[in-house]
Amino acid sequence: MPLCALFYPEWSINDPKFLFESLLYWDRLGCIVPDEGFKPADAVWVEDQEMTKVLRDANERFVTPCVLTKEQKARAHRRIAEFAAFEAPRALRPEGLRSSDRSIMSVHKLAWETLELLETNRWTGDTGRDDIKTMSSAAADLVMAALVDECSSDQMPPVTNDPAGFAGSCDLVINSLGIPRGVAATQENKADDAYGDALSFLLEDVPHLGLENDRVDHKRLRKLLEARSKPGIEGLRSAFRKRVDDFLAAVLAAEEPQRRLIRDAFRDAVKQDFRWLRKDLRLVGVDALVTKEGLAAIALGAVVPGPGTIGGLAVGWSGYRKVRQDRLEKHWCSWLYAAERPRFSLL
Repeated sequence: MPLCALFYPEWSINDPKFLFESLLYWDRLGCIVPDEGFKPADAVWVEDQEMTKVLRDANERFVTPCVLTKEQKARAHRRIAEFAAFEAPRALRPEGLRSSDRSIMSVHKLAWETLELLETNRWTGDTGRDDIKTMSSAAADLVMAALVDECSSDQMPPVTNDPAGFAGSCDLVINSLGIPRGVAATQENKADDAYGDALSFLLEDVPHLGLENDRVDHKRLRKLLEARSKPGIEGLRSAFRKRVDDFLAAVLAAEEPQRRLIRDAFRDAVKQDFRWLRKDLRLVGVDALVTKEGLAAIALGAVVPGPGTIGGLAVGWSGYRKVRQDRLEKHWCSWLYAAERPRFSLL
């Protein structure tokens, strides 16, 4: 599986939970930005100031800005023109919408002819700035769909924190124009549908490991960033990633109901490996640390017992570290302990 992915539809990644889950697996993420000088980290802002700091750090370290070429903009124009050639329905004209239903779009992301077409048919509105246009959120998502389809590839697949909402937003435009089927078309029938074929990336349903229910605070996300900077922990993550790769390949090659069976088997494998890991860690004298914060601390090397008897062996500090590392490397799921408490599920 690829080492990186393209995040859409925003210029940066502001969702802490999505970013946390993504950095468990992807080496890097990309975001489509207006120009070469734009940095995703500069576009990060959330209400929590401490979270804003760590999100900016994460975007600076792990998110690459992606700028469309002239050729990509031209190809995207042909796709956008399939809906923009129609006059915007009154309900989707930006001047009549609430602010929560409008989005902004940088003119630098689009070809000149695309901007002219969108403006002529009343899809865009002015913001008081020459480089920014306002659009209905639904239309902006459909424009973004074309841009993402041009920028993404098999080696950099597109990912989003709300695939169902994004597809539904795109369908709102398509359905309002009377096009019989939209981007929520099934894989079986999408070959008969120009939109389904052009925007097929929206239909990919790739399960992944992620946090279950827990909210990601700035301390947890910071801990993950620290773990990603340690070579030893990166080795554990590589083993984890290899196992997840095998699972994803099997899921994508299967059809329902076999796909559901593969998901369940993988979930069982995660739980079983956790149990084996706990047992092996107890054998090296860390049973007392297998608590709320213990395992993350063990993997990060922040909290360890002093020299003494480990698993019945009298060893010094260096000996303990080697025994502990050997135990961790036996288990592919041990990377999750370096990142967070083991409450993970398949989404």
